Amino acid sequence: MKTRVVLLDDDKSVRLSLKGILEHWGFEVIASASPVFCPVFLGEEHQCPVAYMCADTLLTDINMPDMTGLQFLENQRQKGCKVKYIAVMSGNWKDEEIAHASRLSCSMFKKPIDIEKLREWLNECEKGINPKRKLSDLPLNK
Repeated sequence: MKTRVVLLDDDKSVRLSLKGILEHWGFEVIASASPVFCPVFLGEEHQCPVAYMCADTLLTDINMPDMTGLQFLENQRQKGCKVKYIAVMSGNWKDEEIAHASRLSCSMFKKPIDIEKLREWLNECEKGINPKRKLSDLPLNK
């Protein structure tokens, strides 16, 4: 089973570029401009089944319409999101955003993203992924 990456970025060119790179590297990518596709985001009645998770890794932009990537992650954690490996990217990190991302135990990337550092992070993530894990179905590529 391929490693699944959820990629959230409202900038279509960034989202499509990163999606293409990740797929070239062999990852399954679910790319969206908004987090609203996520079952946990939608509410209690849409939780992932107990034995499943939506993805192995999540990579989100900070600045998105409706909420920041950090607000989304905070919401997900409060609702029991099971994604273990999370990274946040921004072209303009503020001190309070860095502190918030650190509190959420997120990896951080500066845009434009250093592709080699992203690959190194994903390689490290893959070392900790259980090959017998179960991934839930999600709508693809919004």
